[in-house]
Amino acid sequence: MSNLLKLLNEKKQKREKAFIPYIMVGEDSLERTYKDILFLEKEGATLIELGIPFSDPASDGTVIQESGIKALKNGVNVHKVFELISKVREISEVPLVIMSYINPIFKFGLEEFFKRSSELSVQGVILPDVPIEEFSFIEKYIKKYEIDYVPLYSPTTPLERIKDLCEIGSGFLYVVTSLGVTGEKEIDKRNLEDSLKKIRENSTLPIMAGFGISSKEDVKEIKQYSDGVIVGSKIIKLLRGDGYAEISELIKAVRE
Repeated sequence: MSNLLKLLNEKKQKREKAFIPYIMVGEDSLERTYKDILFLEKEGATLIELGIPFSDPASDGTVIQESGIKALKNGVNVHKVFELISKVREISEVPLVIMSYINPIFKFGLEEFFKRSSELSVQGVILPDVPIEEFSFIEKYIKKYEIDYVPLYSPTTPLERIKDLCEIGSGFLYVVTSLGVTGEKEIDKRNLEDSLKKIRENSTLPIMAGFGISSKEDVKEIKQYSDGVIVGSKIIKLLRGDGYAEISELIKAVRE
């Protein structure tokens, strides 16, 4: 059992829900991201999803796209991300998952990327543009360096595909709660409840719901039908405005 799966299963056994914030590395500066990671850990984030900026982020909405552009202008790349994680690891073992697209990783070097991730105790990786049909492209590195590959399940994905996703994936199943790209939006919670129940019945992995979750009310409701929530665009917007108190309230909502 992977460390990530063990962590999430332990929370399930305690009947606790996970809160996973997403942040873009280096939107403001690497030093600011370093401080934000430590803040999120202190406030009780279960694990933290770190975004590597990319020029063509197909799954991301306006907020995260803008964030990535700023980070790229700041010179952030895979090397810089690993430098940051190395600094974090000097004082913290907070679970980290990298969210990226395959191009930056391929340019960095596939084996070197997963090797470095393992050395720095990065628990998992999310790659929205690597479907299960292309998983063999990275499979040997995933297995060699024991990094969890977190699969995504979207509203248009057939239920029968969950078995295949869970067979190649590990850690958790990332359930996309709404059509389209990331960003704050109105979620059809009634239909989402039904969908999450069906997904849970078919998934052998913990299910984490993300995309569009932007309020305490969203967190409180959606956590009832999942094992936890992922919040990205809202976290980024709050960080831009130094909205740390509101971020604390969002994290707290998963425990209420």
